[in-house]
Amino acid sequence: MKIPFWHDVNLEACVVVTNHHNWREIKAIWLVQEEKAISTSLEKFSLMIGDNCKIGPNSVID
Repeated sequence: MKIPFWHDVNLEACVVVTNHHNWREIKAIWLVQEEKAISTSLEKFSLMIGDNCKIGPNSVID
């Protein structure tokens, strides 16, 4: 599955972004960059945002 890398994102005030339990059987998380799969060696992954992103006040990024 290809997950887009977002940029110019606006996360409004009081947004909560956190890790969650990974219910999939294959728990490994991979990133795709220029059609190459890159292993993160992680089973949980919270957030990745790109350039020019704005995070509002009282937001929680865990």
